Amino acid sequence: MTPLSNLERTEISGSSGFGMLWILDITINYRDSLVDFNYDANRFH
Repeated sequence: MTPLSNLERTEISGSSGFGMLWILDITINYRDSLVDFNYDANRFH
């Protein structure tokens, strides 16, 4: 993944988790430094 990391200018350690992140609704709470991941089974049906 090093060539891709260099191209994107950020560390990419693997691509298997990207599919999972794609189907999650991610909420970032900057004030409390929290990240919330929500899964909706009906989202892609």
